[in-house]
Amino acid sequence: MASYIPVQSRLNIRVQVGTDAEGKPVLANLNIRDIDPAATAEAIASVTQAIGSLLAYPVVDTYKIDTDELDTAA
Repeated sequence: MASYIPVQSRLNIRVQVGTDAEGKPVLANLNIRDIDPAATAEAIASVTQAIGSLLAYPVVDTYKIDTDELDTAA
């Protein structure tokens, strides 16, 4: 049976850095590498909140992006 082996995770935080001429939000991405693949949603939310409190721009979205290896030997 095939299974996944976690390889790496990263955190993508989107912040609103302003608005364009039409009033639509202008977004920027902040990426943080080497996140523990086993990190819980609560832990990610806490980290995002802490980072957001240090930024001059509001956090709009947060994504945890996992990369897994397919193990077919199992």
